Amino acid sequence: MELGPERTATKRGERRYLFVAEEILRAVALGNLTVGDRLPDERALAEACKVGRSTVREAILALELAGVVEVRQGAGCYLIGSGMVDGAGLKVRTDALPKQMLEVRQLLEPEAARLCALYITAQELDHLQKLLDDAEKASKELSAESHERFLALNLSFHRDLSRACGNQVLYDTVSQMVNSENHPLWALVDTMVVRSADVRQQQVLEHQAILSAIASGQHDKAREAMEIHLEALKGRIFGSERPRTRVVRTMRHPTKLAPNNQSKT
Repeated sequence: MELGPERTATKRGERRYLFVAEEILRAVALGNLTVGDRLPDERALAEACKVGRSTVREAILALELAGVVEVRQGAGCYLIGSGMVDGAGLKVRTDALPKQMLEVRQLLEPEAARLCALYITAQELDHLQKLLDDAEKASKELSAESHERFLALNLSFHRDLSRACGNQVLYDTVSQMVNSENHPLWALVDTMVVRSADVRQQQVLEHQAILSAIASGQHDKAREAMEIHLEALKGRIFGSERPRTRVVRTMRHPTKLAPNNQSKT
């Protein structure tokens, strides 16, 4: 397994174990790893990410503490999930792949934005603007706590915007999908993109464009602004459609013996 030079930890200039954790999460996001898969062993991950095995162990520990992987003694490290979340007669997998979740959001949230432009109240507009103002302040701060607050405010914007659309089923679905507690894989992947101050500021601008269109009652423009935002988010997280990582599954399930088809004599 090899990574291009642009994906080496030293090139990125960041803490090495975070780089390894990101590579594993990116493999999850792109569908190269799914829940139940066993991760490559320490040696393979170290070679793929061009780091030492101790760095790989640190990355696995961080992901284990976050509930993303499970280390099974003598069996290896496995990607795990946490089941299903019920709500309004719907079930949303909490172990859903981040890329698939975003694809569904791209189908639903533009329509939520369009409906908001038709039905939102002045009080709801004020609330959403307050979220954006707070997010802009948090985007300019450098602490880890401010980054967490920025992410929480972003997700609250999407959740509360869908609440204002006037369609309860649409709101229930979107609110489940942007709940970071229900979707730890998405939360961790989303965290990757907000380390850059430029990215944080761009997200604020995209959200403001959505809200401005809603406030002015331009429903088609609101839909378009949400489409642009989610497509930009997709590009920031996943890049091009071509996978940028070589971290792949090793074995999903124990090998089963094939049935004996030989005829009896």
